[in-house]
Amino acid sequence: MRSLIPDSLKRGFSLTEQKISSLREWVKIYGCGLCMGAADIVPGISGGTVALILGIYEPLIASINSIRWKLHQISWGFLSAIITGIVTSLILFAHTITYILNHEIYRACLYSAFLGLVLASSLIIGKKIKVWRWKYSIPFLAGAIIALFLTTVKVSPGSEMVYKIFIPKEQIPQYRDNIANYDAQNQLLLNVDEEVLAAMMARGTVQSNTFVTRQRDGKTGPAKQFANPQEHLGLNLKLIYCGAIAITAMLLPGISGSYLMVILGVYPIVIGAIADLTSGMRHFYFDIEAALTLTSMGIGIAIGGLLFARIVNWLFEHYHDLTISALLGFMLGALPSLWPFFAYEYVLLPLKLEKGPLLQTADPIFPSLLSGLFLISICFVFVGFTLAIGVDWAVRHSKRADASKSK
Repeated sequence: MRSLIPDSLKRGFSLTEQKISSLREWVKIYGCGLCMGAADIVPGISGGTVALILGIYEPLIASINSIRWKLHQISWGFLSAIITGIVTSLILFAHTITYILNHEIYRACLYSAFLGLVLASSLIIGKKIKVWRWKYSIPFLAGAIIALFLTTVKVSPGSEMVYKIFIPKEQIPQYRDNIANYDAQNQLLLNVDEEVLAAMMARGTVQSNTFVTRQRDGKTGPAKQFANPQEHLGLNLKLIYCGAIAITAMLLPGISGSYLMVILGVYPIVIGAIADLTSGMRHFYFDIEAALTLTSMGIGIAIGGLLFARIVNWLFEHYHDLTISALLGFMLGALPSLWPFFAYEYVLLPLKLEKGPLLQTADPIFPSLLSGLFLISICFVFVGFTLAIGVDWAVRHSKRADASKSK
């Protein structure tokens, strides 16, 4: 897709000396940030995919690459617009998208629209390679295989030590029967790993004398016998490492950084820290442990983002078409993560028990071709596909109009 960013910002993919020249340009980039932030909320969707679809991927990488010790060379305008857009989107759309993801029909429609969007965008982005050569097949296939693996790998608890925790039904808001990870008869929350148990104790969700059973051998006892609350103050090297990996995934088209954090076993810890920090601030209390957890992630994100941007920026400068083919492979290889039809189950998130049972995908299914859900989803695939084509046409039309005025 043609870029929404003016050519003045893209010469040589170097933004170190380029500036956003007007409020209109800033607002365009801000809008792209809004779209990226909304995509990052949806599991399986990568902000990098949206950046590539909107045509700002290369300027985004180059702007991150512009970060140097010399502050005047940093692309403050571009970065401020993108970051402000992402943060705004997270604040404005998080609740709405969470509601959609917890509705079986709305969820299928959302993923169908993204499926159409990515399919059309893949065709448009593929046209950036004017002459396809056989050597481009290697990075294309490599990207597709890596993305397919990372988006289909089964997620298991992040620790070998997994526990059952006694949680009375009365503590579960909007309780319902048949919660996948809850033994209703014995009132036990299942498959809680050691790190999450420690985090639950630190938050007060689980008391030190709460009844806990180790699933491996059936040993029972108070929670304090199996895990200690996370009360250490300091930066967490594991979180720094995971932050670096997660931002790399977020910047790669097709790979969800949040899903990769789940695989690494730190997603519940980070989400819990965000909840603790925001909850404390609402009550005029600053949670130091939560802040340090997020600071560790932030350091990892900064390190990983800077290193990744430099590598990809160099690849764009020296092997542009090969890089585009690899990114295209990542997009297409991750398409299974956008499959809209699943059997669903309800689960409890250990660090978000206050939200009650939440919808979660179980196994992919293929509905009847005559079912209402299938027909509606096909319509949304068409909507997403048409939207991508329409945006591309609008951008090209706008560029032609600007070129005519300048003559």
